[in-house]
Amino acid sequence: MTGIVVLGSTHMDLAAYVEKAPRHGETVPGRELRATPGGKGAGQAVAAGSLHAARGTEPLTVPAPRVTAVDSTGADGTFAGALAVALGEDRPVREALAWAATAASPSVQRPGASTPRRTETEARYAS
Repeated sequence: MTGIVVLGSTHMDLAAYVEKAPRHGETVPGRELRATPGGKGAGQAVAAGSLHAARGTEPLTVPAPRVTAVDSTGADGTFAGALAVALGEDRPVREALAWAATAASPSVQRPGASTPRRTETEARYAS
């Protein structure tokens, strides 16, 4: 059986509704703000979920560590790189995904792009 791994970011599209378009440098009050899911990752996840539904199978869901995010810059690259390392080490897919999520979790807790060292990831994954 072929597996599917969705790598990508999920973004939120924000649309502000205002009475008139602002002139250069002008701030206008908004009357409504709508947030809708967007981004390539969201579209890929929906497509993968549809494929699993068509096959009568359940998608593989791996929970990520709960952290307080400060800055997500570089987290997707950290996740993808750690996943490539884990799969290259022949870890099972579920374990590789969990390890990659563990690697990416501290990178969002610091300002700016920040990739943790392998020793930090291994210590977090073991706990």
